Amino acid sequence: MTSELLNNGKFTVCKNDKYNDKKGVTNQSSDVRENNNNKKRKIIPYNTDGDNLDMQRNKWLTDIPLSNAFSVLTRLQLGGERPPPPLTGTDEATEPMDTTVPKAATPRPPPIHIEAQIIELLRELLKKTADTNYTLKQLKDNHVKVQANTTEIYRRIVLALKEKSANFNTYQLKKHRSYKAVLRGIHPKTNTNDIISELKDLGYQVRQINNIVKHDTKQSLPLFFIEFEPKKNNKDIYKINKLLNSIITFEPPKTKRDIPQCIRCQAYGHTKNYCFRNPACVKCAGMHLISNCPTPGKIDEVKCHNCKGNHPASYRGCIIRKQLQHKLYPTLRANKIIDTASSPAQTNIRNSITNNTHRHPTPRPTSYADITQNRTQSLAIHDESITETSEIKKLLIQTAKNTESISTMILEQSHLLKEQSKQINLLLELLTNVLTNKPK
Repeated sequence: MTSELLNNGKFTVCKNDKYNDKKGVTNQSSDVRENNNNKKRKIIPYNTDGDNLDMQRNKWLTDIPLSNAFSVLTRLQLGGERPPPPLTGTDEATEPMDTTVPKAATPRPPPIHIEAQIIELLRELLKKTADTNYTLKQLKDNHVKVQANTTEIYRRIVLALKEKSANFNTYQLKKHRSYKAVLRGIHPKTNTNDIISELKDLGYQVRQINNIVKHDTKQSLPLFFIEFEPKKNNKDIYKINKLLNSIITFEPPKTKRDIPQCIRCQAYGHTKNYCFRNPACVKCAGMHLISNCPTPGKIDEVKCHNCKGNHPASYRGCIIRKQLQHKLYPTLRANKIIDTASSPAQTNIRNSITNNTHRHPTPRPTSYADITQNRTQSLAIHDESITETSEIKKLLIQTAKNTESISTMILEQSHLLKEQSKQINLLLELLTNVLTNKPK
C-alpha cells in the first residue's frame, strides 16, 4: 500500500481509497477527480486532529516519509521560530569538542662528541649532572657521543665538561640558529647599514650581512648573504620584491656539498665556535694555534695534522678529506663519454664490436657491490697516481739541478780552452820571432 502526501495550502492528496474508508472519511466531504488513467483521487481537508495522527502512526512502518527540505526557509520568512538542531544518536547532550591547540614539539638538543680515555669518570660526571636523562653511544678512537633529552640537561653537561677542561665538541642549538637568505638585485657598493635599517622597518632583524664576491676575480656581485635572527616571520622574506626603491628578490642559499673543517683542532665535521678540543697548528701540526706557531711565515717542512702528509691541514686534496667526501656525498654514477666521431673506420670498429657482443652472451648487470668495489679500487689507483706524480716531480727537480751543474762545468771548460788557445798563440809568435831573428 503506497501513498503520497503533498502539502499544498490546506489540502493533502492521498492515492488510496481504502485507506480513507478505514479512517472514516466520507464521500460527501470529498471531491472526486478523475485523471487520464481513470483513477479516482480524493481531496481530504487538512487538519491536525487525532485522525491525522493515527494515519501517520499506521504509516511510518510501511511507507518512506517524505519531507520538504525547504520548509525551514519558508517558516523563517514567515517569522516562525528556528527549529532545534537534529539530534544524532540518543537525546543526551553531546560532549563539547576539544579546541585546545596542540603544543609544538620541542627540538632535540645537539649531540656532544667527547674524547674519553677513561669511561668511568665520564659516567660519574654524567650521573651527577644528568642522572638518567641522556643516552651514550660508543664511537671509534675512544670517542663517545652523548645525547641529552632536554635543552636544560644539555646545558648542564656542557658546563660540567668545560669546568673539567674536557676534550669535546658540540653544535649550536636549533632555536639559536640564524635564518639565511640571499638578496639579489642591490648594487654591490650599497651601504649595508641602509639595508639593515630598511629590513628592520619591515620587521626583520639582521644578525650579519656580507657582500658576495666572485671566487676567481674577487669582483663584487649584486648579491648579499644575510643572516636573520630567529623569528616566526622569517619565511615571509621571500614575498618582498622591493627594497631601497630597487626591484629585488630574496632567494634561499645554495647548499654546499662540502665538509666543514674546524680551524682550531683541524678536524672535520664541526666549526671552531663550539669546539673545546686541544688546538692543532695548520702548518706544523703542533699542539698550538696558528697565531702561536714558533715558526711564523712560510716553512718548507709542512705537516698535516690529519694524515701526517707533507701539506698543510687545510689542503683540499688531503686523503682524509677525500675519503670523507666520498663517504658523505658518493657519486651516483660514472660520467658517460659520448662518441661523436663519424669516420668510416670508427663506424666499422663500432659495428665489429656490436657483432661480437651479439655473438657472445651479455654480461650480468653491475650490482651495488661491484660499484663500491670499483670505487675503492679507483681511490687506491688515485692514491698511487698521486704518489707517482710526487716522485716524478722530485726526479724532475733533481734532473734540473744536474743539468744546471753540467752547464756550469761546460762553461768553465770553455773558458779554460780559450785561455789555453791564447797561450798557444803567444808561444807560436815567440817561436816565429826567434826563427826570424836567428843569424844565417
